[in-house]
Amino acid sequence: MDLDKIIEAIKGDIGKPTVLGKWVFCVLGKSEGTGFNFESLYEITRVVKEDQRIKVLINVQLFDSWELFQQEAQRIFINVVKGQITDSVPGIEDLLDIVIVEQGG
Repeated sequence: MDLDKIIEAIKGDIGKPTVLGKWVFCVLGKSEGTGFNFESLYEITRVVKEDQRIKVLINVQLFDSWELFQQEAQRIFINVVKGQITDSVPGIEDLLDIVIVEQGG
C-alpha cells in the first residue's frame, strides 16, 4: 500500500477522541512492587511521512493516578495505540511511529 494513502486513511481519525478506559498494571518483585493506575483517552493530532515512515502524533489525556505512570507504562500505551491503528490499516506495523506530544489531565 502507498504510504500517502495510508497517511490519508489515518488522518480520517484526526480530532476524534478514542477512549482507552481504565488501566491497572502492577509488577511485584522480590524487593518492591511498582505499578500505575489510570483512565485515559487519546486523540490523533497529526500524521506525517518522515524518512519513509509514518509518524502519528497524539494528545493524551489521563485521569486518576498519573504519578506512577513510568516509561514502561508509556511503552505499553504506545503499543496499544499502535495496535488500534494497525487494526484499521493492516501491514504498516514496521512503518509506524507513535509520539506522545502532550500530556495532561
